[in-house]
Amino acid sequence: MYKEYNPNPLGIQGNDCVVRALTKVLDKPWDQVYVDLCLQGFGMAIMPSSNIVHKAYLEQYGYYLYPIPSKCPNCITVKEFSKLYPKGRYILATGDHVVALVDGDYFDSFDSSNEIVSYIFTRKETNH
Repeated sequence: MYKEYNPNPLGIQGNDCVVRALTKVLDKPWDQVYVDLCLQGFGMAIMPSSNIVHKAYLEQYGYYLYPIPSKCPNCITVKEFSKLYPKGRYILATGDHVVALVDGDYFDSFDSSNEIVSYIFTRKETNH
């Protein structure tokens, strides 16, 4: 089920979906995740908004990337994924968006339920 979520300390909504999603899944404040991603990107000499940066950051917390078929008819939406996996913490990535899924609820600043999931991050021990 969709839950509105915007942890930005100033309530700003804009191009920070990765930061928002990571705050929810990792239980960290927005500004800490933002700074962490900037430092991660700096250390890699890559912009902090690059996918490879949040991938490396999540791996530090035991999360791994798992591809999902994103071409229909085998595709799955955020809403469908949430029903299939009602337990656990996931980062769901679509073509240009990232959303947090925690115990069957997806947390985002807008209802992204119809977005097609292209890959997920979850802990290795989580069944998916």
